[in-house]
Amino acid sequence: FVFGQLSAGTRVRARVSLPSRGSHMAVKKPAPPLRRVTQASFDETVQENIDEFDLTPEEALSDAVKEFELQDVDLSDIDKSYAGPEGRGEHPVIGLTKAFVEAVESSWDTTTAVSTPDSTAAAAVKTTADALRLSITSQDPCPGWGAACVGAGGVQGAHLFVTKCAGLGGKSSEDDSSQDLLHNALEVLGSILTADEAKVTFASLKFPMAFTNETWPNCKTWKTKAAFAKVVGNASLRCEASKGAFVKAGVETCLVSLLGECTRESTSGVESTSGVESAGGVVSTGVVVSTSGVQRTIGVESTSCVASTRGVQSTAITVGSDDFKRSALREACIAARALTTGDDPREPASGAFAHARALAKAGAAASLCAAFRTESLESNVDLSLLQQIAAALRHVAVNDDICKETSDKGGLRIALQLLKSTATSSAKTTKACAQLVRQLAGSDHVKPLVVSLGGIEALSHGVCVFGERAEIAAEREAKEKVAETCDSTAGTNNTDDAHACLAAVEQCVGALAATCLKNCEASTKCAAELVFETVADTMALTSAIEKPGVQRQCCMFFRNAVVRNQELKAQMLATTVERSLRLAKKKHPEFCMDVATAALRDLGCANYNEGYNPTTAIMGSDGVVRTPEELGDEPDVNAVRAIAGYGSAMPSLSED
Repeated sequence: FVFGQLSAGTRVRARVSLPSRGSHMAVKKPAPPLRRVTQASFDETVQENIDEFDLTPEEALSDAVKEFELQDVDLSDIDKSYAGPEGRGEHPVIGLTKAFVEAVESSWDTTTAVSTPDSTAAAAVKTTADALRLSITSQDPCPGWGAACVGAGGVQGAHLFVTKCAGLGGKSSEDDSSQDLLHNALEVLGSILTADEAKVTFASLKFPMAFTNETWPNCKTWKTKAAFAKVVGNASLRCEASKGAFVKAGVETCLVSLLGECTRESTSGVESTSGVESAGGVVSTGVVVSTSGVQRTIGVESTSCVASTRGVQSTAITVGSDDFKRSALREACIAARALTTGDDPREPASGAFAHARALAKAGAAASLCAAFRTESLESNVDLSLLQQIAAALRHVAVNDDICKETSDKGGLRIALQLLKSTATSSAKTTKACAQLVRQLAGSDHVKPLVVSLGGIEALSHGVCVFGERAEIAAEREAKEKVAETCDSTAGTNNTDDAHACLAAVEQCVGALAATCLKNCEASTKCAAELVFETVADTMALTSAIEKPGVQRQCCMFFRNAVVRNQELKAQMLATTVERSLRLAKKKHPEFCMDVATAALRDLGCANYNEGYNPTTAIMGSDGVVRTPEELGDEPDVNAVRAIAGYGSAMPSLSED
């Protein structure tokens, strides 16, 4: 931040941060707020175009779409067909919603259905619920169903259905039919909450608190627990009000309890030596998770599970298959990510950081590390599940203490082991593991561990493997636009396209850059392992040249590696790095101008600031801050950009 008048010869106080040295993740521009229009307003605009301007229906529709798009209005939920002069009539979802709500409110009473949950009345509710759920989850749902369902009372009806079924679960714990009915109710509510209008309504009616306290204690099967977590995830996605309400209700302890149950079920009967191995080489006999004063040990056999959430208590699951267990674990990870992501464009600020701290305080980091290790050791490993666990860990590890805890509980070791072996079968899994390492490497406590645990070699291997796959995939995509063919080239993965492979490369290089930041040992290790040559070759790939994200991370890596290790300049300059850095400045000035200029400067290259036109104030070597106008075309040789607020951004779901 710069204080005072910025005039020539005037000394001012300034806080200076270096782009490539002080941050390991690029700052993201905030998404513009969503603007919406109702179906009735859209149809009215089309009809006005016909009546007032004498346009044909096709011309009126096209003109209306252009008009709204110019105003940045989201038309994704709008039926863009001509409704006719009489309008569209009632939306088809409205009738299904009204029938469902009526069945819940009048046809099914808990006092009579406890003993006979499969009665005619309960069957009628299930029938209307299934019809509503299928209509909104089909591959081609009718546009505008969200507003129609909410307007007909779908959110209130679905929540009432869940509440009634939860009451049945508490009164008849041994009855599987009551759990099936609760699962059906949760599925309906979760489907409705995929609509943005439903999320806002759910939060405004203060349902998250009641839902958490009344439903969680009565979820006794893997299916119902997975459906519970799915409701939390769907309601929290892109809705800051729901995130805050759920955390206020203590849902983090419910999710941690579910994570612990999944891990304990998998490791039941295993000796104590199968605990989580810490980064320091110490093997623990279990992971102790504290949830509101109640301790639980993961990794040892247990017959019960107690997780306190303001009086909420859950019993252990005694029946369930591996598929249902993994589904529950997956949904818990997705819910944790939704709670810790600032993705609501309607809100100027997010509580994602506070929510991540709440999850960590409840024991989420330890439980996720235990689940991460358990799943990585499975004979039939599920790469997509490992991806979800790694992503959830990254979202929870938001400060130095949580990063240290995650590393000490084995999260770092497991991610690096996967990068050396199993994860390379999938670009998405490699990306998630590299993102986790990159996040953890933001802690000075973790950087030396990345080096000692073979992280430099693992990340370099990921860069090499997926750089080659990206080039092969790009060539294949260019040649095979008409018909799909099966490439049997050894070492390639036909399920990963060039974009996915380059995304994995970007995160692996980003993790290397974060590890080398203020860490001379890591830079020396990179030199010994020929990582500079690997990254330089990848940076010069035809497919990588066009990707600004890959180019930016490569620029930051070279800058971070050389700035404190000037003796490594000769090895770097022997590669094609200088030419690639200058090309990155030319092709991607918005993304790479600052970091490429800094890398060229620290490498001692001539004319390093060519084309660099600063838009912010510059502090020169004389300690004077000058505006771009005062500097002229070229900044001072030893100038440093003074950037206000430059730093690491919160993780985003779009990165996964």
